[in-house]
Amino acid sequence: MDDEKTPLNPRQANRSRRPFVGGRPDRQVPYPFNANPGDTSRSSIVETTSNPPTLISKKNKSLLIILIATALLILALGLAYVYWYQNPNKVVTDALANAVSARSLAYSGTSTLALPTKVDIAFDGGANDQGGVMNAKFTFLTQDKKYTLGGNGLIDEKNNLYIKVKNIDELIGNYRNSIPASSQKQFDQIYAKINNKWVKVSSDDQKNFNPNLAKTQKCTADTIKTVRGDSAVRAELISTYKKHPFITIDKSLGASDGSLGYTLGADQTVVKSFLKEYKNTSLYKSLVKCDGTFSLNERDLSAQSRSNDSGMMHADVWVDRWTHQITKISLKADDKSVVSNVTIEPKFNRPVIVATPKDATTLDQLQKDVQALLQPVSSAPASTPSP
Repeated sequence: MDDEKTPLNPRQANRSRRPFVGGRPDRQVPYPFNANPGDTSRSSIVETTSNPPTLISKKNKSLLIILIATALLILALGLAYVYWYQNPNKVVTDALANAVSARSLAYSGTSTLALPTKVDIAFDGGANDQGGVMNAKFTFLTQDKKYTLGGNGLIDEKNNLYIKVKNIDELIGNYRNSIPASSQKQFDQIYAKINNKWVKVSSDDQKNFNPNLAKTQKCTADTIKTVRGDSAVRAELISTYKKHPFITIDKSLGASDGSLGYTLGADQTVVKSFLKEYKNTSLYKSLVKCDGTFSLNERDLSAQSRSNDSGMMHADVWVDRWTHQITKISLKADDKSVVSNVTIEPKFNRPVIVATPKDATTLDQLQKDVQALLQPVSSAPASTPSP
């Protein structure tokens, strides 16, 4: 019984109080004595408790701060770039430069002329180095009746003009019914020569009709080709405008369908500076050489501008916010005699086909045919009786 009261020997006591560590492999409780006191080859087990992992080390904190600062810098630079890139003056200047540099142009649009008879026009077409083409539809009301006419126009690379009218049967029919019945057959023959037929007006025909106008048109066409084909001429023209940007932004119209809108005006003082330097460009000199009557006078231009101001000319332009290409132009003129507006939606550097008509009647041949139809039928000469 005394043994029951006798405390356990130290080894047994420590073994009995040794904690259960099976569930905590990262923590080992030291054993106070060697299993064999004389065995020094086994060192006592030292308690090792691993620290809980730190979420962000000092090194990682520094890296995170650098990343955040870099992101903020990129964001700030991006916002600054967007602000600069979408600055109204830059947007409009880039749009003009892109328009001048375009190699081709496709377009569609509408126009309204409030003459004594209101005329609505819908048109589309395009232009490139080979010329230009336009299709148009005219709708108007006269004598309480609505008419719709069609027409096509084309200019080839040699500055020859081709014209075709169509859908005029109803309008012409009213006129036909008003002429004597004896003349209606002749009228039908002439009408058949022009209805829905291509008529070629050559550059020589234009000279015969109006030599000065024909020369001006040829010089203008050649100048357009030069601007499109000569990068040095384009660069000189764009550089001159950038030095003297006379177009002003009178009003910002906000954003619509990815484009930025502006109401444009002109600074007459800067216009004069632009024209002064423009007269020294190769483009202006080539125009003067081609057409001796061509000239730009700052005073005349200023007077014309004041006249336009009194006539309330408005010009709105819409420019794609990223490509800086013009997407729409709206012009409106309002004076006391006529109100008109034009809306054009251009698309630059798009494929444009200018196919010269193969079955066109020349203007000279058409004139001969019409004259032949208008001549009265001559009776056969009377035979002379034999003696």
